[in-house]
Amino acid sequence: SYNDTSGILTVGPMAELHDVHSFLEPLNLRFPINFSAMNATLGGIASTNAGGEYNKFSSCHSYTDLICGDGIKRRLIPGKTQMDSMLPNEATALQGFFGIIVSVALKPEPAFKTTQSMLIEVPLDNITEFRSFVSENSHMVACELIDRKSYHNVTMNNVSGMMLLIQWANMEAQQMDQFLDALAKKYPDLCANAELSNSINQEKKLWKIRHDVSDQNRTWAKQNGMIYTGYDIAIPKADVSDILKKLNAFTQEKGGVAFNFGHSMQSKSHDTIHFNVALPKKLEPGELSTFIKTELSDFNVMIGCDLNGCFNPLNKSGSTF
Repeated sequence: SYNDTSGILTVGPMAELHDVHSFLEPLNLRFPINFSAMNATLGGIASTNAGGEYNKFSSCHSYTDLICGDGIKRRLIPGKTQMDSMLPNEATALQGFFGIIVSVALKPEPAFKTTQSMLIEVPLDNITEFRSFVSENSHMVACELIDRKSYHNVTMNNVSGMMLLIQWANMEAQQMDQFLDALAKKYPDLCANAELSNSINQEKKLWKIRHDVSDQNRTWAKQNGMIYTGYDIAIPKADVSDILKKLNAFTQEKGGVAFNFGHSMQSKSHDTIHFNVALPKKLEPGELSTFIKTELSDFNVMIGCDLNGCFNPLNKSGSTF
């Protein structure tokens, strides 16, 4: 239900992401969380502070009502600045420990008037520079990263760099044209092969590539008899190239294949990378966190949840909280 006065949307915990989008569309509103798992429940999104193309859920999360183990109904307020799923902040990482969620409240935002998207291949070493130019000179609202192996699994096309899927919203046509001219002038070789949407249907086709990545990677791993495991890793934007190279080398040493894709807009300092790996056998408990603590100790990297629900946040020095 939506309250016009307060601007708050109240949702049951088992409502799914696609249900929220469908409910808000006729109201000319949007849910500022969007990612590939459209069947994700709002209870799960609230409890893990999940994020996607635009934001972490804490950016619009008003409160969560739940019945605790003592039978008392409580209202928990999320930590607005929280970027990961650590337990201390109320309602940002319930993880099922406190009780049963009965409702989730959030504040939707006005729907985008117009949007336009671009799919462009950028060399791994140039991602930080390219993305900085785009964000500083345009009103970018989403920037997704798709590594070449994930991109191939979805499209069967071969690329050598990282595919960036960028979206702009509420742009005046003339302003957008001016920016694209400046982008093409600065990066003529990259823009020559870029795909820019010119219709809503074409834009949806571009984003379907990103939304199909997880399923196609899982299918590839299954077809090749490998175990598919995923980790959310927060990587400093300036170091994304160096860290991904180290993670890829780590995976190759284990006889596996790494798939790196994720979001750029949830944090000003970090990218949220889904570091998913297909391996001939499971990693030993703590093997990845040990690697990060030793090999990536100079970087401010955090590991989030793996597919089994584990959580191992790391601070700047690499020690666990």
